[in-house]
Amino acid sequence: MMQNPNAFSIRGKYLINNTEYPIENTKNSHIVYVSPSGDDTNTGEENKPFRTFSKALSGNAEIIYAAPGLYHESIVSSRHRDHLTIAASWSSSYTDGDKRAKIVLDMGEDIQVSQDDETDLLISEYTAQESSTIYKCFVSKTLDITDKGTRSDGYRITLWGRHGNSIKNDIRLIPVMTLDECKSTAKSWFYDGSSIYINPGEEGIDSYHLSGDSAYAINIKNVKNLNLCDIVCDYARDNSCHINYCDNVIMRNCEFNHCSMNNGLSFDCSNGTFYGCSAAQNRNDGFNLHTYGDTHFINCCGYNNYDDGVSHHQGCSGSIIGGEWYNNKKGGIASPTFGAKVNIYNAVCHDNEYGIYSAGNNAVDTDSNVILNGCAIYNNKTGIYNTYYNIIAANCIIKDNQVNISENSNGKVNII
Repeated sequence: MMQNPNAFSIRGKYLINNTEYPIENTKNSHIVYVSPSGDDTNTGEENKPFRTFSKALSGNAEIIYAAPGLYHESIVSSRHRDHLTIAASWSSSYTDGDKRAKIVLDMGEDIQVSQDDETDLLISEYTAQESSTIYKCFVSKTLDITDKGTRSDGYRITLWGRHGNSIKNDIRLIPVMTLDECKSTAKSWFYDGSSIYINPGEEGIDSYHLSGDSAYAINIKNVKNLNLCDIVCDYARDNSCHINYCDNVIMRNCEFNHCSMNNGLSFDCSNGTFYGCSAAQNRNDGFNLHTYGDTHFINCCGYNNYDDGVSHHQGCSGSIIGGEWYNNKKGGIASPTFGAKVNIYNAVCHDNEYGIYSAGNNAVDTDSNVILNGCAIYNNKTGIYNTYYNIIAANCIIKDNQVNISENSNGKVNII
């Protein structure tokens, strides 16, 4: 098989559709290489790559080129660094459905099932560690299996069913506490301490994946210049990716999916630009931005999340340019909210609870305008929901929503 020619990085250049973009600050940088087939006793050179990111980060590496493939390891760095780049590197035949030619950080595990004639359910023998979430929920019962701490419904341990190669078709199965309940409840699962039982209902599910106990696939803070390219963060517990206190972040062609407890990307106290990134099937928001920071989303996508596709809060500012935001349980774009100032251009928002959800704190937020320009907002329950903010919607298509515009608490939507 050939690698995907449309998106990969190699030796300081990042290629999208055969157009070269430089990876910032690569001259005279300390470069190391990582590969699923590598060895941490190697030197980290291109022909002798390390096996793990932790080994690569333990030294003074500024650029880590990783062979596309499957990694069951979190990337964690809290050390103050001037520069850090992590990018997919050399030619590879690796492919996994829609995750071709990327670094895939898989924090979960595949579950192999067979038919159980006694219960008429699917069954998988499984041994859980006493420290694991699945053991604490089902066996010791020291954790409530249902997490009720946030707006969206969620479960502390999540089993995903997949039909085909598209994340759009993934099914979140509901954990139940008895075998009888599993028998009677379609799209549910149960663990008795030695086996997982699954009732898929009538859904056509090809494979099953259990979310892991790793809190993050990526957890990075205190980096002045951070570049992440062609990385998939999957099946983490708390946030698929957490970026904190980073001055200049550039992400290209990254994915943040299947987070059990929180967000796909949690981005706090940082500034950044995101190109062609996506977030799907996360318990809360696809992209969640807090506290302060200036960010720009360019042709990104958030879909099938259990709260918002993207959500800015507090002192955050920036823009959302293009992209498709759909099938989210609350807002396609929940920005700006609670003091944030974010303008939105050429975005497509459809089939959400709210196409655009904008909720200010108080009358102070009406003092400045929020701009929507050239957006298509359709097939949502509410097209634009606005509280306190003053929104100017220019050249927008707002139609076929159950309610096109909802103005609340002095919030205004001015259509131009």
